[in-house]
Amino acid sequence: MTGPQPEIPSRLLEALGLDSVSDTGESIAAERAIRFIMGIIPVAFVYIEQSRLVIQYNPAFAKIMGIPPAHSGQPLQTVLGGFPPMLTLFEKTLTDQKDYRSRLVHFERSYQLVHLLVDAKVMMIGDKPEGWLFVCREIDNLPTIESQIVRNDKLATAGKIAAGIAHEIRNPLTSIRGFLQLLETDLMNSDTARHQVYIGLMLAEIDRVNQLVNQMLMLTKPAGIVLETLASGQVLEEVAAIVRSEALLRNTTVQIMMQETPPIRADRNMLRQVLLNLISNALDAMEGGGVLTLAAEYDDVASSVRINVTDTGPGIPAYMVDRIFDAFFTMKEHGTGLGLAICQRIVADLGGEIRVFSKGFGTTFSVLLPALKE
Repeated sequence: MTGPQPEIPSRLLEALGLDSVSDTGESIAAERAIRFIMGIIPVAFVYIEQSRLVIQYNPAFAKIMGIPPAHSGQPLQTVLGGFPPMLTLFEKTLTDQKDYRSRLVHFERSYQLVHLLVDAKVMMIGDKPEGWLFVCREIDNLPTIESQIVRNDKLATAGKIAAGIAHEIRNPLTSIRGFLQLLETDLMNSDTARHQVYIGLMLAEIDRVNQLVNQMLMLTKPAGIVLETLASGQVLEEVAAIVRSEALLRNTTVQIMMQETPPIRADRNMLRQVLLNLISNALDAMEGGGVLTLAAEYDDVASSVRINVTDTGPGIPAYMVDRIFDAFFTMKEHGTGLGLAICQRIVADLGGEIRVFSKGFGTTFSVLLPALKE
C-alpha cells in the first residue's frame, strides 16, 4: 500500500494532453494512473510552474533530498533553500529556457555528499512555456566511475607516449638486428664460437625489446576487430587445450566449469589473446602448482556473459588491486607491465569490461561481454 499521492498540477495535465475532467472518464483514469506511478516509481520527478515558482515532487525526490513528502505545491525557495546547488540549477534552468540531459549536481545531505544526474524538459501549452519537468537520478558509484575515467586517461596518455617512442625505436632495432645477423654469419665461417654466443644473446635482447615495442603499439593503434558470433564455452575449450600441457609441467590442474550461456559477439583471436594472457598470469602466480579454473556464466544483472579465470595462488595485495591495470605496473621481476593494460584495451574495444577479485587467497579475473539477445 502506498500513502497519499502528490497532487498533479492541472496545467501539467493540460501540457501532457490530458484534461482533469472528462465526460468519458478516460482523462480522470489517466490522471489517477500518473499520480499512482509518480508515487511508487523509484525515479525522482519534480515539476516547477514557470510563473509562480511553485515546486511539486514525488516521494522518490523527497527521499533523495531528505525532505518531507509533499501533496501540494510549495514555494521553490522553501523546499530547496537548504540545498543551494539544486536551487541554483532549477532557477538557472527557468531563466535559460533550455532542455538538457544528465546535468551533474553535488550537494550535502546529512553530512554525506550526494551526486545527482538531472534531466530537464520544458512543458509547453501551445507556444508558451508553462513549467518544467525534472527527472533526477542518484549516482551511488560516482567515485568508482571517476577513478575509472582517470585510469583510462592515464592509459590513453601512456599509449600516446608509447606510440611515439615505439615508432622511433623500431627502425634502428631492425637495422641493428640485420647487421648482427650478417656479423653472425661471418663469425660462423671463421669458427669463433665465443663471439657467436655474444651475438646470440644480443639478438635475443633485441627480440625482447621488439616485443615490448609491439605491446606498446597495441595500446594505441586501432585494432582490426573481426566480430563473429561465439559460444563462450567453445572459446574456453580452445584455450584450455592450448595451456593444459604447460599447466601439467607446472603441477597445475585445469578445470572447466560452464553454465548454459547466450552467445556473444567478439573477435575470436582477440578474446583468446586476452584469456591466454590471464591464464599465463594465473600460472605464474601458482609457483608450486595449484588449480586453474576456467568458468563461463550468465550475469543477468549486467546482461553479459562472464568468463572467469581463477587461480589458487597467494592473491593480490589490496593496495595493488587498483593499480594492476596501469600501464608499466608489474609485480613480476621481468614483466613489462603492459599485459593487463592491453587486455583491458581489447576487452573495452569488444564492448565489455574486465574485473578482478582477490581477497587474501586466490585471484579471479572476470571478462564481461554483452550477451546476444534472442
